[in-house]
Amino acid sequence: MPPSKVLTAPRCRIMIDGKILARGTNVSYTAEISYEDVVVIDKLEVDEFAPTGYTVNGSISVVRVRDTTVKSLGIIPETGKNSEEHLQNVLLQADVTMVLMDKADPPKNLAVLTGVKFLSYGWALAARGIASENIPFKAIRETDESEASA
Repeated sequence: MPPSKVLTAPRCRIMIDGKILARGTNVSYTAEISYEDVVVIDKLEVDEFAPTGYTVNGSISVVRVRDTTVKSLGIIPETGKNSEEHLQNVLLQADVTMVLMDKADPPKNLAVLTGVKFLSYGWALAARGIASENIPFKAIRETDESEASA
């Protein structure tokens, strides 16, 4: 039987700046083009839609591992010893590239998100559960597998 063309999570790899940074359990994002109505005098309907923006928003969930934090991994800037150091850490936080990759043979990029900034983090621990951290992000651009190269 030929291998399935259906993508499954066990076949997917999440990489940040070329390396697997943490064990991801979930990633989701939306890329949205914003349009504004162009309304003109003497016409009841909208005349046209003018593109006014493009945004990429999402979140990634990772397994919480002892002695490893989102700050120690470099995903979130460190707080620092004081307010000034905290601000410097935030300002100097580099944009990253996130790649969702199909590990099938041959490997193929499913999506590439560039200019990624991680916004916040929080973690949850439940009875009989695995602790996970949810990390929302914004990206400047997304390319899907029809545009992304391996």
